[in-house]
Formats: sequence, C-alpha cells, structure tokens
Amino acid sequence: MSTLSSKTKNPIKPKPIIALIGGAGPDAAIDLQVKLSLAMKKKLNISFDQEHYRVIIDNNTDIPDRDEALLSNGLSPLLTYINSAKKLEEMGGDILIISCNTAHSYFDDIQKITSMKAINMIKETASFVCNHHTKIKKVGLLSTSATIKRNLYHKAFDRYKVEVITPDSIHQNNIVQAIYGIKAGFIDSKQLLNDESRTKLHDIYQYASKIKSSVATKSPKDLLLSAIKYFEQQGIEAVILGCTEIPLALNRKEYNGDCILIDPTEILANATVDYATSLNKSTGKDF
Repeated sequence: MSTLSSKTKNPIKPKPIIALIGGAGPDAAIDLQVKLSLAMKKKLNISFDQEHYRVIIDNNTDIPDRDEALLSNGLSPLLTYINSAKKLEEMGGDILIISCNTAHSYFDDIQKITSMKAINMIKETASFVCNHHTKIKKVGLLSTSATIKRNLYHKAFDRYKVEVITPDSIHQNNIVQAIYGIKAGFIDSKQLLNDESRTKLHDIYQYASKIKSSVATKSPKDLLLSAIKYFEQQGIEAVILGCTEIPLALNRKEYNGDCILIDPTEILANATVDYATSLNKSTGKDF
C-alpha cells in the first residue's frame, strides 16, 4: 500500500488549535494565516485538509490604533485584545498569536489573562536571526514609530548582543506613511495612475506624516525600498520587516539588493507550527 493511500485511512487525531488575533490590519492577519498553512504543509508533510492544525481567527478591525495609543495618549487597544483573547480561548484555542508587531507592547498583559500559550513574534524573530545568521551584529528595522519607541526589537536583540539600527527621521516618516498606505490597499506605482488614487494616497500620507512638508505621493513600495537603500549605504546586512503590513508590499522575491530581508510574519508562522507539533507529541494531550 502506498504511503498516500495509507494516510487517507488514518483516523483524525485531536490536535492543538491555533488562535490568531488579527485586524491590525486585516490583510496582515490573512498573510499570517497563509504562511501558517504553508508552514504546516512543509513541516507536517500534509496531503489533505484534515492534516492541518485548526486555526481560529478574530480579525478584529475595531482594535484602536497602536501608534496613537503609545505615542499620542490615544485609546488603548489592550481591552480589545483581552476580549479577543478570551473569546478565542472560549472557542477552544490552545496557542495564541497576534499579527501585529506593535501590539507586542501589550504581550505580557495579554498572556496574563489567558491559559493559551502566546508565541512572541518579536522574540522569535530575534532568535531566528541570531541562530541562522550568526555573523550579523547589526540589523536595520522597518517598523512603526511606536515599535521603535517601545524598544521592542532592541530588547529582544540585546540578549544576543546584536545592535538594532533605526532610520533617520525622514525615512522613518516615509515608512509610517507607507504602512498606512498599505493598509488602504496601495502597494506600487501601478495603483497611482489617476488623480483620484493619487489624491487619496496623498491624504493618507498627510494623516500619517509627522513631517508635513515632506509628503510626496510615492508608492508604499518605493518608500520602503528607499529606506532599505538607506540601510544598505550604512553597510547593514539584514533588515527586519518589523510591521506585518510591510511584507504585503515587499518581499525577498521582489527585492534584489544586498540586504537580507527578515519577515517576522513568516518566522512566527514557522515557530507556531513547531510549537504546536512539539506540544502534540510531548504531552499526548487530547485537544
């Protein structure tokens, strides 16, 4: 009997359930789910739907803006995150992941209120880089301003004695503009061929910008590539795509420069599947 045909006769075994808090933004959560599926296919040698781990998602777009909360005393998203985590736990979640880098400012508070094991995307990214790229001692960071202010990646990489380099104020402003542009569905210059789209993107950039005079209607991808070029000129060898919107506009296939692009969304997906697999094997628990 072939391996494939024998697999079809195996009973479905109870498996841990992965719970995902999304919505910040919704496309970033979908991107994480796709990468989870790809990681499962690779790591579990999947042939059929039933062999995947179950993923339950609260793609909660009512979560208040994290940058406004952390930088401008805006409405805190913590209660919304806590409510989402509790709902996902009630639905049977065993492992909790959050598809937003900046949201990890609240990671410890969220972990405290749930019995689900929360996987920390920031720490997993630092561990991955330092275990797979051992010669790298400096990394560039593309992220929201709040992620920088809260030193989320700085603290994670300090453990490995790797320095995190952040952009100058102009490039950081451009990165924030790009992130908001991506959230609105803009990626590259092909979407800026008419006055209506250019005006909409300009208004979004004006909203996001802290340097009002610098607003120019370049595509999010072009703004991000310019920031990576800034890192290249400083001799930085690896750049963290430290906002989950960024991989939606820029990935390794589309970038032909000298830096290694590190995708925390992909790293989180792989780490989550690894943890789920180890949990299933080591405990024998019926989930």
